[in-house]
Amino acid sequence: PTAAEIDAAIRPDELPGLRAGAAVPRPVARGNGTLEEDAGPTPEEIAREKFILARALKGRIYASKGESMHMELLSGQVRYNFEELWFAQVSLWVMRDIVEAVKATNERASSAGLGVPVSAVKRLVESEVLGYVVGQSGVAGGAGPAVPPTVSAAALDAAPASIYLQYYTVGAGRTSPRMPYLTGKACSQLYDVVHYKFTVVMPIRNLPRLCRNLMEQNYHTVIDVYISATDHKDQRTSGGGGERSYYYGTDSVVEVSITGEGRIQA
Repeated sequence: PTAAEIDAAIRPDELPGLRAGAAVPRPVARGNGTLEEDAGPTPEEIAREKFILARALKGRIYASKGESMHMELLSGQVRYNFEELWFAQVSLWVMRDIVEAVKATNERASSAGLGVPVSAVKRLVESEVLGYVVGQSGVAGGAGPAVPPTVSAAALDAAPASIYLQYYTVGAGRTSPRMPYLTGKACSQLYDVVHYKFTVVMPIRNLPRLCRNLMEQNYHTVIDVYISATDHKDQRTSGGGGERSYYYGTDSVVEVSITGEGRIQA
């Protein structure tokens, strides 16, 4: 919250006799059985907590336009070729399917009207389309890039565990291998294959449901899942002091990064 939003949330009638910056006294029990006044939260701290809670109850998930969604920004001042426009369209389809999977996972909580604290997926942190998958076939992609082979189909069949595919991104060409051979799918005459990655904050028990909802969308496969603790520097979890920006409720949450594979029919 901004300083102006915090100031607006401070209600003098709710905090009589206090001025901005003053601490709220509260009784604290000491070891000798006596009660002493201890400085509690300031009006600004109370206002911040109220603002964070109000924002959490207002929507079903935290997301930001700049960070949460992969955006292939197009300008009216630039003349794009077909390959660039197609990759922008593919990226849009992938983002749509990710959002639909999150929406389906949160459906049970939507009727409760209690916002983020009761949602299955609390926050969409970021998402990225990594690029087209190339290397298995020597033929051109579907509507995507025409690329030469890097790994023959025979080599993939002979040693799948040791083969890595490459990504092809529009404008950058081939990138270094980043994903091992798992499904064996790559761009062909019939379809384009893209890999993407997105990160969410959620209770771990809801992860199977999110993966299932994602794979029920248009030919998606989950190929990697990485689970880590939330960033305590930002105090994203419900407990602990600090200046938290998010309130996730009382459930323990983790940060989950999912790498997926999407197949786009040409």
